[in-house]
Amino acid sequence: MADWSASPAAISAAVHRCLAGVTRDPRHDTATSAVRDLDQVRQALGYDKINIYGVSYGVTMGLGCPQRYSSHVRAAVLDSGSLLDVPLWQLAPVHAQQAFDQTAARCAAVPACRSYRPAADLAAAAAGLRAHPARVTIAGPGGQQQTVTLTLPAFLNLVEDYLSSTGTAVLLLADLHAFAGGQWDKVIRERKSVLAPAISSAAALQTQLQEITIRCSDA
Repeated sequence: MADWSASPAAISAAVHRCLAGVTRDPRHDTATSAVRDLDQVRQALGYDKINIYGVSYGVTMGLGCPQRYSSHVRAAVLDSGSLLDVPLWQLAPVHAQQAFDQTAARCAAVPACRSYRPAADLAAAAAGLRAHPARVTIAGPGGQQQTVTLTLPAFLNLVEDYLSSTGTAVLLLADLHAFAGGQWDKVIRERKSVLAPAISSAAALQTQLQEITIRCSDA
């Protein structure tokens, strides 16, 4: 499922081009720095001790605060996190590939599904986006319509989002077939209630340097 076409040299050049346009030092985009910032907020608000409730990445923050500032943390409730010794983001692409392969294999075993060619459709959609990123319209904040650019990296993140839920995984093969035919707006309109948040998140991920830095390098 992943895009393996770029060479290490091309990836390195792209990263350097991205960093050249950044106005801050990305070395500070880490959980350690975020924990320090949180404690500075605590001090600015005048609190001696705080209670922490962390969900998802907030669990990392919720563990980091007591480690560094235990005397100022009264209690911590941690919800839906991952173990610190599990390289979650490094494993995510492997697991997404496995989920996609299993979905394709199940499709091939069902006669009614054999009209789809998941791997070929994914490759065709990826090739189309590589040549011409798609412009799709979704509902933005307050219900207002907004147009976002869906590039290949954003699309691959979107496919991972499809696979993360049974409610969207069952839609993936038909939608991939439509994407391969260039029907981006048609699918987005039909699936707006389930796909709009994922598309917005996937498109925004390309410019969220802090999130990418943490995903790639934080322990």
